Amino acid sequence: VELRARQSYETNQSGVTGTQTATLMVRSLALGDQRVSIRRILAREAIVGLTNGLVVGMVLALAGLLLTGNTTLAVILLTSMAMASTLATLVGQSVPLMLRAFGADPALASSLFVTMFTDAMSFFFLLGTASLVITRLE
Repeated sequence: VELRARQSYETNQSGVTGTQTATLMVRSLALGDQRVSIRRILAREAIVGLTNGLVVGMVLALAGLLLTGNTTLAVILLTSMAMASTLATLVGQSVPLMLRAFGADPALASSLFVTMFTDAMSFFFLLGTASLVITRLE
C-alpha cells in the first residue's frame, strides 16, 4: 500500500524531467544549436538527471521515513527515483534525435513517447527495487 501511495510522485517527476529535457532538445534542434557532441550532451544530461533524482528522491525518502518509519521504503524511494530521473533525461534527449532520424517531427511526437517510456520505467524501477527487498517492507 505504501508503494502504491507514492508511485504517482515518482512517475510524475520522471515524466516531467523527461519531457522538459525533450523540450530543450527539440528547441536545440529547431535552432540548429548543436555545437556540442551528442555524447557530451547525453553525459551532461545524465548527471543533471541523477542529481535531480537524488534530490527529489531524498525528499520522497524522508517523507516516507517520517510517515511510515520504514527505512527500507525510504531507500527504495530514493534509489528508484534516482534511476528513473536519470533514465528520463537520457530518453528525453534520445527520442527527439531518433524521431528526426526517422523523418518525423520531434516537436509533435516527443512528449508522447517520452511520457510513455518514463511512466513504464518508473513503475519498473519502483516495483523492481521493492521486489528485491520485499521481505523487509513488512
